[in-house]
Amino acid sequence: MNPKHSPWSDKRQKGQKGYSLIELMISLVIGLVTVLALTQVAVEFERQKRTTVGAGDTVDAANVALQLMRNGLMSAGHGINSANAIGCALTVYRESNNTTLTLNAANVALPGLFPVYITQGAGTASDTLTVAAGNSRFFAETGLFSSHAGDTGNFVTDSNFGFQIRDLILLTETAGGPCAVRQLSADLSAGNPQELEHQAGTGVTSYNNPAGVVTAAGVPIAFTGAAMVSDLGSAFTIHQYTVANGNFQRAELLTNSTATLFGNAMTLQAQYGFRNADGTTAWCETIGGAGCLTITNDASGWLRLTAVRLALVIRNPQLEGRDRDGNCTTSPEELTWGDVRRNVVPLPLPPWGSFSLGGITDARCYRYQVVETIVPVRNVLWSVPQ
Repeated sequence: MNPKHSPWSDKRQKGQKGYSLIELMISLVIGLVTVLALTQVAVEFERQKRTTVGAGDTVDAANVALQLMRNGLMSAGHGINSANAIGCALTVYRESNNTTLTLNAANVALPGLFPVYITQGAGTASDTLTVAAGNSRFFAETGLFSSHAGDTGNFVTDSNFGFQIRDLILLTETAGGPCAVRQLSADLSAGNPQELEHQAGTGVTSYNNPAGVVTAAGVPIAFTGAAMVSDLGSAFTIHQYTVANGNFQRAELLTNSTATLFGNAMTLQAQYGFRNADGTTAWCETIGGAGCLTITNDASGWLRLTAVRLALVIRNPQLEGRDRDGNCTTSPEELTWGDVRRNVVPLPLPPWGSFSLGGITDARCYRYQVVETIVPVRNVLWSVPQ
């Protein structure tokens, strides 16, 4: 028997046949489909993950912004005790660069010193919220014992209780009249314990004009013995919150500095809450405006300010996918406060603000978050007339 042609070798050769070309092609197609499906699942999972993470970051940023404004509003008006100080024309001199901050009727954005002031944006544009607050621990207030000519001479007061070196003091006299901020440059004198020194260039002051208590034009601001002196503490601030170029910003007007806190901010909207005579709250965008027609634009009206309502719209930075036509349909053209759903529908109650996505590139390619809160203005609330 020829071993090369034995029946056993023929059987082994027949049992060792490989895959056919058709079988290989079918296997290859199944493998490619499987890989494609897994790739699509991975891509979608990654997109959903980035959307979810972006949404979480967006909510965190919005809550931080609201908390910053809440903290500021809770301190608003601290140290601004006199009714004559509300809305007073104020000039603050900056020793560091010889510039001034002027708050008066000519400054449309901030026409005077207010615990809280809302500058309304045109149409649906973002509003600006300005908050002024001191940090004195003693709520110190006294009167001038004798008149002051507006020069660099010491202020002679009725009492020195609570006043310390580096503290900023606010002088006011008549309603709607000019007021002044000076910074104490020395400890109270043992020989003249009721005199407050406010010299410039001493190394402990930042806001004293070497010319004395003067306006931006250099005109002396004189005060009589009827003037009041309030202690604002050593860290008096005038913070301004706004949305500019897609960024949420906080400016410090006294130092003329601005910090960008985070991006993807779309708009800030704010309203005043004033106490009506019957105890209800009137909400409006401007004092004496629609909703607050009975609230007068004077000290008595501003002393009825009890709360501020805030709403902030921020955008998830994650770009959403487009449809087959290349269009984005993630969000509607309008957003209404209080609704954070993907497909926003009008609220059953009339909204108090709106935000237009018109003019924003690829506006409908993103998701948006709307957060809002109401903050009591407690330092003014304590002085609300009955």
